[in-house]
Amino acid sequence: MSQAYDLVAISGSPSERSRSTSLLNYYTAALEQLGLRVKHIRLGDLPAEDLIFGRYDAPAITALHHHIAEAKAVILASPVYKATISGGLKALLDVLPENAFAHKTVVALASAGSSLHLLALDYSLGPILAALGTPKVLKGVYAAQSQLTAVGNGFEPAADVRTRLDQSIKELHHALSPIEPALAKQDAWINRHFIAV
Repeated sequence: MSQAYDLVAISGSPSERSRSTSLLNYYTAALEQLGLRVKHIRLGDLPAEDLIFGRYDAPAITALHHHIAEAKAVILASPVYKATISGGLKALLDVLPENAFAHKTVVALASAGSSLHLLALDYSLGPILAALGTPKVLKGVYAAQSQLTAVGNGFEPAADVRTRLDQSIKELHHALSPIEPALAKQDAWINRHFIAV
């Protein structure tokens, strides 16, 4: 039996050396340090023909469906091209089944050449997430090119971007954390009380 993951992290960049993927790597590294299991998916992991021709039943696409179905949350990262997410990420999202993100918490990360496309996540990705049945979208993190410094094979986010990433990581970890047993018992008592009334 394959390992179940807590989160699926999808990089929508066609480039191996990518600013948006660097944001995603920072994000997932922190979550893994907190003990969460992350499945990393990059566009290059999926045959381009399967995405372009919408081969929903192809083995790689079926495996993607399986990982997402078992995960509690999905993290999406994309560069912004022409004021929208990458075409590769859109093609990937298009092969997902209806309501694939139902019962999932979703976070989106994006990078672009400037701050002019700050609302791209809301306007281009928001309707897609709604169509996939996403019940909860946490506030995303957007970084301009000037806020990401080339270091080795990746990019280092500026201090203000790291602050926003850290805050988002805390929010996602909190959203995925189980309710404390004492609080769960208290909630159960309240529910019984009000049902009895």
